[in-house]
Amino acid sequence: MSVGPLKRHATAVSRNRMAMIKSAVVLLIALVSTCLACDAVAESLPSGELSLIPGLVVLGKDRGRDLNGVAAASLGIGRTFYDRIDLSLHAAYGETSARGQGGPDVDVMSLRLDTRYRLARNALDPFLVGGLHHSRYRFSGASNDNGMALSFGAGVQRVISDHISVAFDARGQFDLDESRFRPVATLGLRYVMNPRASAPRRPPAPEAAAPPTADPPAAVPPSPLALAPQAAQTPRLELVFEFEFDSKTLRRAHRDDLERMVRFMRRHPDATARLEGHTDDRGSRTYNQTLSEGRAHAVRDHLVAAGIDISRITTVGRGEQQPVASNDTEAGRQRNRRVVAITVGALNEE
Repeated sequence: MSVGPLKRHATAVSRNRMAMIKSAVVLLIALVSTCLACDAVAESLPSGELSLIPGLVVLGKDRGRDLNGVAAASLGIGRTFYDRIDLSLHAAYGETSARGQGGPDVDVMSLRLDTRYRLARNALDPFLVGGLHHSRYRFSGASNDNGMALSFGAGVQRVISDHISVAFDARGQFDLDESRFRPVATLGLRYVMNPRASAPRRPPAPEAAAPPTADPPAAVPPSPLALAPQAAQTPRLELVFEFEFDSKTLRRAHRDDLERMVRFMRRHPDATARLEGHTDDRGSRTYNQTLSEGRAHAVRDHLVAAGIDISRITTVGRGEQQPVASNDTEAGRQRNRRVVAITVGALNEE
């Protein structure tokens, strides 16, 4: 082959790549614009978390087009509706080759609409997922090809913080044009731009006003000899231990408080401790109840390891039912992830 045809071939390949990149940019702009346009409507629906989702899509061999598998980078935007239903739109780009050939000579660009149903809303969430795919294949030196597909499968999402989670799913993809199945796996990092705010809690009912009473007669001050001795103060220590999200591990910042509690119980051998575990409102009530009990047990185990008899310790879990701060902010949720330790001594101690 002469130099002229080689240059023309390289130029054609370069143009094809540039066209693919331009198409990907246009699709991403359309993706963002569509999600932002739907944002105003979504605000009127329950929940409404808006997420940015970079990820990786791995597709198995395309036997209908005689192509090898492909790993494609993706970027998506998602929205949560009605607490457990997610809708997301993803654009992906990757390169592959014809089976039995060398380097990449096929560009693959796809647009995918996914719907997820989360079976739980905990730190580790299983979910079902279905998708509608449109793919475009650009072959070097040949015509392009388009394809539509449906996919379905299941996955799991790990919540790391209020803003960040990682999700993995495996599915079967049915190519409508080729009537063939191929395996697909996706891995995505989800960044929530507006974490879910819990519904406002009802304020406590106002206490009924007490009926007015007549002024009592003026008391005659007793003589100094009649004064009763002042009641002795009961030894008491109240501490609060905070925890990280979805954790039962005591924070290092509270180790000194724990030692203080141990010293108090050693100094007052008849003192008893009551440990009340609490959580924020992320996750199901059942899960949070178990988590709150585990946090109370974690503090108890530290006390027992320090030599305090377990019979002197009572634990109880309150779940998410008794917040001390708003669950609408991260600072408030942090305050609610706690164990309240109340230690009371006996009056007859020396």
